[in-house]
Order: sequence, then structure tokens, then C-alpha cells
Amino acid sequence: MRFLLVLCCFVSFALPVYAQDDLEALLNGEEPKAAETIEIYAQRYLTSCQEQEHFALKGQSLAAYCRCSAREIPEIMTLQDIHAIETGGNEGTFQLARMMLLVYSPCLQTPLRSEIYGRCMSSVENKYTMSNQRAHCVCRADGISEDMANDAPKTIEYALQQGFDDENPLDILIDQKTYQNRWRYHYQKCERLFR
Repeated sequence: MRFLLVLCCFVSFALPVYAQDDLEALLNGEEPKAAETIEIYAQRYLTSCQEQEHFALKGQSLAAYCRCSAREIPEIMTLQDIHAIETGGNEGTFQLARMMLLVYSPCLQTPLRSEIYGRCMSSVENKYTMSNQRAHCVCRADGISEDMANDAPKTIEYALQQGFDDENPLDILIDQKTYQNRWRYHYQKCERLFR
């Protein structure tokens, strides 16, 4: 039961996604229109995704992630797959895992790398404490983003077994504890390499 409740919360991040007309219909007490095609669904997803907040991706990095995943949705998923996710059950769980693995995960590495590199290079402290800031930041960004992308399949499998604790797919793929651990590990590793 807990799994279904949390699964429903998770699905609410990406599903349903409403267009402006649909939001107005909801406010007027009317039923919103369902997406007629997977392309319409992907466009609605893009709008919703870009409005989300996440600790690891912000601004242009989040927008790049959203554009990539929205572009992948029609390539990987069908409207029937999306409806299965909305409905739940074994097929819904399978389709959700498929969506996370084949749509969300592949889009993660590049924007995450960009975000980490940008934060590292813009840090005033790093300018004064690192002898080779650029090399250190490239090392850290490459290491963390690669680790997080490589860990995605295991993370998805574990999340499915345990139930989702958060409604945001990014939070499933990049949970703060794992992210912070990778951050510390690669900071120390890159610090030793580029003193």
C-alpha cells in the first residue's frame, strides 16, 4: 500500500502535465483534456519539468535536462505506456521504471556535469584555494556526473524495490546523500591530482 501511495506521488511530478488551457479548465471545475498524442504529452511534460526546483540542477542545466527528456519521451514511450503509469499496477510500475531508465537517466549526465563545473568555477573560495581551478573543476564535474549516470540503473531498481520517497524523478536519480558523498570523494580525488 505504501508503495502505491508513494508511486502515485512520484508519478505526479511528470503526470498529469497540464497545458495552460487545462489549468484554466481545472480552476473552473471542468475536466482537463487528455493529451491526444505522445508529442503533446511530451510538450506538456517539458513545461512542467522546467517549472520544478531541484538542488542539483538549476537554470540552464535543468532546462537542458528537461529538453532532453521531453525529446526522448516520444522516442521511447507511447501514450498507452503513460496511461499505464497513471493507472498503476504491475504494468504501470514496469513502464515507470522503463521511463526512468530510458528517458530520464540518459539525459542526466551532461546537464549535471555542466552545473557542477559552473558552480566550481564560479566559487570565489576555489579561485584562491586551488592551484589549477579549471583542471580541478573538470575532474570533479566529470567524475560526479559519470558516477551519478552510471549509478542510475541500480538506483532505479532499488527505488522500485523500496518504494519511492519523493515525487521528483531527479530526486530518485540524484538523492542528496549519494550526491554529497560523490561530491566529497571527487573533491578529494581531484585535489590530490591537481595541487
